[in-house]
Amino acid sequence: MYFEDVEKESQGSKRNRLIEKHYFAGVYKKSEDLWEEVLEYIDVVYDEDYLEHIYIMGDGASWIKSGVDVLGAKCHFVLDKFHLNQAIMRAIGHLGDSVSDARKAIYDGIRSEDKKAVNTVFDIALEYSDSENRKEQIRRTRVYISNHWEAIIRPNHDEYARMGCSAEGQVSHLLSSRLSSRPLGWSKEGVTKMARLRAYVANDGKVCDLIKYKQEKQHRMIQDEIKIEVDKEIKRKQKTYTDVWNHQTVAGSTRLVDGMYCLTKKLRGII
Repeated sequence: MYFEDVEKESQGSKRNRLIEKHYFAGVYKKSEDLWEEVLEYIDVVYDEDYLEHIYIMGDGASWIKSGVDVLGAKCHFVLDKFHLNQAIMRAIGHLGDSVSDARKAIYDGIRSEDKKAVNTVFDIALEYSDSENRKEQIRRTRVYISNHWEAIIRPNHDEYARMGCSAEGQVSHLLSSRLSSRPLGWSKEGVTKMARLRAYVANDGKVCDLIKYKQEKQHRMIQDEIKIEVDKEIKRKQKTYTDVWNHQTVAGSTRLVDGMYCLTKKLRGII
């Protein structure tokens, strides 16, 4: 999902509204195919000279971060708050009454860009962990934050990176409610068509217009197929006529040559 900015739904409302949002959905062979589609949309809608920054927000999965390479130098990755907080709470959830203090200490370290202070909290969490599984979770969270440190602290000095991301809710609303909220079986082709259809409607597309377009497209395809077959038949008949003509011409030429040879021979006999 692409959007320009966030604003309140109405004055005094706690709910936000995404400005100029646009959905992309489907099954792609490569993640680059998705980002190429996003890039094409941006090129059509915006003047690149006036486009200052593009932000990709997500959980840090490789397919998400690969968009930075496709969208270019103006694009930056930001780790969204939901997944950051989710990872932190998985690591410190066993601390009981001290969870709030530990969480505050981690976010204070992020705001001051003090990675050492953040790791100190994880050291304490490791010390008070009661199982190897918990310790492994803390280590994974430490690595996760370390690997995405620049994407985590970017909002500290970039106000546009602070707007947050509502991807989870949007996915639930657009796709999960139809594709996976109830036990269903989908083929790759079927899930792609349904996902693209829901994205089309969410982007203010009209289903009637889509049906009309597909009918017209199918009609054009049928006309093109008929034209191809007609052209093949014309070429086949042209070749047949050409072969017959060439055969008759060669035969006529042979008779003419034979006649000239006989005439020449007779003339030489007279001479």
